[in-house]
Amino acid sequence: MTGATTSLEGERISRVTELAERAGIGELIICDPPTMHWLGATDTGGAWLQISDGSGRFVAATDDGADPEGDTAPGGSPRIAIGGDDDRGGRYSELAAAIAAARAVKDAGELVKIRAAVELVEAGHRGLREALEPGVTELELWGAAGRAIEAAGGDPEAAGVDLMVGARTALIGEPPGDATLADGDPVLFDLAPQLDGYWADSCATLVCGTPSEALGDRVALIQSALERGLDAARPGISAGAVDAAIREALDAAGMECPHHTGHGVGISPQEPPWFVPGNDFILEEGMVIALEPGAYADGFGVRLEHLAVIEAAGADPLTNHPLTLTGGA
Repeated sequence: MTGATTSLEGERISRVTELAERAGIGELIICDPPTMHWLGATDTGGAWLQISDGSGRFVAATDDGADPEGDTAPGGSPRIAIGGDDDRGGRYSELAAAIAAARAVKDAGELVKIRAAVELVEAGHRGLREALEPGVTELELWGAAGRAIEAAGGDPEAAGVDLMVGARTALIGEPPGDATLADGDPVLFDLAPQLDGYWADSCATLVCGTPSEALGDRVALIQSALERGLDAARPGISAGAVDAAIREALDAAGMECPHHTGHGVGISPQEPPWFVPGNDFILEEGMVIALEPGAYADGFGVRLEHLAVIEAAGADPLTNHPLTLTGGA
């Protein structure tokens, strides 16, 4: 599987080659499908990307002489495989982290694709809100959201989804099932659609009918924590510091988030930076992040999520789906 690359993909290969050379790597084998896609592969099945001497070549598994195994490239220079089973620490870990950081900063073309996927987010949330009524099942709600995504030009089968109602919202993340919506039930809907190889992400917690005071209070708390995180996210700050800003808001109310409070989004639905305690990954302009604080206790859960791009002045939201408990689309 050989093929020409575009000038942009050639620039990316050159950048990765430079990173490898800095790490003292003579030949780099890319086996990770998302990274291969980022570098220009349109079909990653049974292939890898071989980078050496400043050039990249997509190599089919059946090509004579193509062998991603072993520690030494022709000529005796070190060889490292990224995305396979190679996990030897040292230069491997440093190079893998450097490539992840390069992927995290999105160019203008990538942002266009992510914004197109965001349109599917908005359509899916509208479709679900319009279908809310007592007696519908989670699968029926997802069917309504999926039809809206399809009408907007997307494929619901290519989307990641958590959809739980009632007490199931305390389970954090589950696919839609047969649970039936009752009046006053919370609905947790986390939607991550993909379009043209790029992803968007989102989450809202809403209610069928009149919310309880406890549900209303928790949604207000999670929204405040989300806003704290978005306010903190800017170039030069660490992902761990953004995570801390979110968790401080929750801690003050006696609540905690049992999962990461956010992650990067791009050619993978979840990628660096990870918003977890102590992560020193520094945010840069052009990164796309999804912040998603949540709290799950007392028989129900709440999670809210918005997607944003890091700009010079801070985080600029990309998604605009409602975070209100009640109301239409």
